[in-house]
Amino acid sequence: MATGGPPGSLVGVESARVIVEYPLGADRTGWFALVDSDAEVVGPLRSATPSDATLAAGFAADLVTTRTTGAVVDQLAQSDLQVLEEHTVAGALVRDPARRAPFNLYASTRAVRAAVGQRATGAPWSPGAVRSDDGRPAEGPSGGPRPQDEVTVPVAGDTAVTWTWDPGARHWLRTAAGRLEQTATGERVAAQVVLVLEVPRTEDRPLVVADLIGSGAAQILRDGTALATRWERAAGDLPTVHGAGGAPSGTTWIHVCAAPCA
Repeated sequence: MATGGPPGSLVGVESARVIVEYPLGADRTGWFALVDSDAEVVGPLRSATPSDATLAAGFAADLVTTRTTGAVVDQLAQSDLQVLEEHTVAGALVRDPARRAPFNLYASTRAVRAAVGQRATGAPWSPGAVRSDDGRPAEGPSGGPRPQDEVTVPVAGDTAVTWTWDPGARHWLRTAAGRLEQTATGERVAAQVVLVLEVPRTEDRPLVVADLIGSGAAQILRDGTALATRWERAAGDLPTVHGAGGAPSGTTWIHVCAAPCA
């Protein structure tokens, strides 16, 4: 789902298996959320971009969005995937009149799944599972993980996200642009694992997820540690992050950001 919105409006993001955050412009980011849980409602939704199409195709997931372009619809149709927009299916996407537009459109996951024929959501994905020849977890260029309780990631322009390790809950808590981010129920936005994937900066246009081709610097935040490492991705595939291990329980948050950010 193409999602993201102001703090306090977020519903269902805690149920996402994967959230990918990438620049939408000079000073803001968009989120792509892969939801395959029993969350009843997810949102608020936003309009979809070619980056969302790239991610949806990679995860083999149908895309739910406010609206999009014919090029995005055509790209996903080539993978036999559907795009659901506002007014496409009655009752699937609903606006909350108590919230300020445009950040008030939410998806009913039950109605969405019925509309796409109960298709399973999302291809299996492990962030890395890359291991050395003797079976031990691979290490990054700087060696093994180092203890870290707070990491700041520059995500777009002067905007930065800070992740703070909560040892009691065993997850990372998110602060964006100096604000503690919360869901609509008052819970802190959190992730069990955070992956930072650094892409060479482009001078003539905003970074898009399709730029995530080849390899680059990466950082893995897991269990109160940080590991400097590398990512690799071939066109059409999902990224592999060296030393990331298998897919964790809970939410994996992936930052795709312009260098230097990892």
